[in-house]
Amino acid sequence: MDETTEGRIYETALRQTTMDQQHAMADALTQADALLEELAEGGRYTQDATAEDREADRLRLALALMRARRGGFEDGALLHAWWRNAVDGPRREATSDSSGRDPRA
Repeated sequence: MDETTEGRIYETALRQTTMDQQHAMADALTQADALLEELAEGGRYTQDATAEDREADRLRLALALMRARRGGFEDGALLHAWWRNAVDGPRREATSDSSGRDPRA
């Protein structure tokens, strides 16, 4: 393979990676918008957030989604668990019985 062909292959690979990253980021931003809207509807995100604050939260959430995907969580199981906790609130199991005594003691 000559240098020109190799250079074109390398250039195409870089361009494809850049396009994949752009699509992934656009997808993460769209998902972040939807998640913030769902939080707002559930009363867990302030309805009166300024445009700057909402955009900052959108970008932070999109970056977190990108990092999670890069970390191998493409299937969304961990993200779903985190999201349900954010929307529904933390679920805490009782650590003491009805008499108030801690069963671990």
